[in-house]
Amino acid sequence: MEIPRIISNRFVARGLNRSKNRYKTNPHINPANIPEIMEMGITARGAWECIKRHFREEGKNIQEESINVIGIGDMAGDVFGNGMLLSRKIKLVGAFNHLHIFLDPDPDTELSFKERTRLFNLPGSSWTDYKSELISDGGGVYLRSAKSIPVSDLMRRHLGTTKKSVNGEEMIRLLLKAGVDLLYNGGVGTYIKAKSEGKIGRASCRERV
Repeated sequence: MEIPRIISNRFVARGLNRSKNRYKTNPHINPANIPEIMEMGITARGAWECIKRHFREEGKNIQEESINVIGIGDMAGDVFGNGMLLSRKIKLVGAFNHLHIFLDPDPDTELSFKERTRLFNLPGSSWTDYKSELISDGGGVYLRSAKSIPVSDLMRRHLGTTKKSVNGEEMIRLLLKAGVDLLYNGGVGTYIKAKSEGKIGRASCRERV
């Protein structure tokens, strides 16, 4: 199955921007409704409807059947946080934001859903707030700048690599190309480039695939 790459905060809800200041400058949005828009998770819900339809056309009900997911973002974010709570069957095997990389090769769907809910309701949470005892064997939370991140047997199968250790930059590239059901972009950044694009020198762009 081809991985549906959902750049939800750009294409699904046009005009809705994650920054409150940008919400206010959008002439189509009443500033008084900004808190309600974010609380309702409108952008994430729109993205999730697209995702549900994609899998429905593949013969899979993702509200009843588990799916392996790689995510871009964290639970404190509007689009990512709301999106990762729209099904209790999500198995978030890996994710990253601007600081950290989260790995959970074989998550328990119910326990991980409850922990994501806790982080979503925790002001200013990050992946380092995820309870380590709930992360499956071979997982953990690492800095993006890490020189060495261990890769367990199961994580290697998800990532399609034989390497037992990679640095943070390489881990992000592996996560972006992982053989999972869904790559969910609810964060900030453009990580996919066209084949016609050459090498990009800026450090912030070297992780693009």
